[in-house]
Amino acid sequence: MVKNSNRRKYCFGSQKCIYMDTCSFDFNELNEEVLKRYPSHSDQVFSILFVDKYAQDQSFSELNSDESFKVMLDMYEQEKEITIYVATNKNLGTSNTQQRKKSSRMKIQTRFPNVIAFRIAMNHHAITNEFSYHIEKSDFDRFTARCEHEECPWRIHASLLEDKVTFEVRKLVEKHTCTRSNMGGNKHATQAWIASVVTDKLKSDGNVAVGELRKWLMKKYNVNIPYHKVFRGKEQAYSEMYGKWEDSFLQMDEFKEELQKRNPGSVVDIDSEIINEKKCFKRFFISLAACSKGFLAGCRPYISLDACHLKVCRSNDNHAEVKYKGKRWEVILDERKCSCRVWQVKGLPCVHAAAFIAFIRESWEKYVDPYFTIQKFKDAYAFEVATMPGRDQWMHLETVEMMHPPVFKRPAGRPRKNRIVPADESKKRRKCKKCGGLGHLQKTCKNPPVESSNLGETSTTKRF
Repeated sequence: MVKNSNRRKYCFGSQKCIYMDTCSFDFNELNEEVLKRYPSHSDQVFSILFVDKYAQDQSFSELNSDESFKVMLDMYEQEKEITIYVATNKNLGTSNTQQRKKSSRMKIQTRFPNVIAFRIAMNHHAITNEFSYHIEKSDFDRFTARCEHEECPWRIHASLLEDKVTFEVRKLVEKHTCTRSNMGGNKHATQAWIASVVTDKLKSDGNVAVGELRKWLMKKYNVNIPYHKVFRGKEQAYSEMYGKWEDSFLQMDEFKEELQKRNPGSVVDIDSEIINEKKCFKRFFISLAACSKGFLAGCRPYISLDACHLKVCRSNDNHAEVKYKGKRWEVILDERKCSCRVWQVKGLPCVHAAAFIAFIRESWEKYVDPYFTIQKFKDAYAFEVATMPGRDQWMHLETVEMMHPPVFKRPAGRPRKNRIVPADESKKRRKCKKCGGLGHLQKTCKNPPVESSNLGETSTTKRF
């Protein structure tokens, strides 16, 4: 939401933008705006959430009244924009941080959407309460476990309901007589559990490094998890949020049609190859109409001027011969020409013309192409790029051939670690302090010593 603002805001995917006046806007108006932008089915219920930035742990608070709406405005009084989250009853229970905190405590008749959600909740319950459990029976119909310490009375049993999907806790002995056993690690910190607890953090903080996620998990849950397991959990969380990487190639044709539909004149070319009788993605080319038109309207290649030794042999006000590296170049200012042809091609005076202009002390602006002016810069960005909607709003195409992910082939030999140095790049060479030669050090030098004055040393003062 953008408070007290009339400016335009770019929103992509399934994001929307709502403008509001904090003096007159209330919760009912916000709820109506959300319903307009997110049309729902009759069996769905929307929940509006915002991030509580004062909470010690990252958590969401629900907007359900004018009082909570005022609390949010007071919390974000200094910010011009507020990010709110709209969740349905289908995904609220699995993505909300507060819901996870509630599910960390097991109770009889607690229900879960499926057996996988129950197992993740069990792991979360064990980690937050710092104990380990032993599974006696686990399948898609029932789950029975006891505390890892046999003398501890803690027990749990859950099974399917009549709908053959929902899991419910039927029996539970909550009391623990054993000692807490986390000690910085827990075998129940699985990849699926990591994905479930880092999802909200990735949504609110963006792309968080794996090392930072490890520290965050250690600080919040007191579990020391290996780096690669956190990496895989992070990748699983991204797959659950945005879909699998392999599945994205199935919508390449739909992406192409939607992009060309919303940006007429754009060029989108998808190249594929047949590998093992499968159509595999190879590469694609995108040229947005706004970019190509802007390039033609206001862009031109640029060349920089470097320092050089030039000698101007002036003949008249507009014509001169410039001597450089033993060659003579003819420069004509009125026609913006030089015999080297760089000025005509690039639009900027070449080094020969620059030397002549500096020699006669003329203004540079009259000899520079108009493409380098501010107006041309504005013309290059005058065209708009249309926004892309969410994938659920793309055109649906019945493709005959399925697009598969690209096949990566590892090249032979050990991978390179050093970059390929260009042939024209000067290489740094060490200078010997003993003889003044290049390519070796004083320690391995076998040449006779040379006076320091011959080495060009002006001072023997050491720097500390």
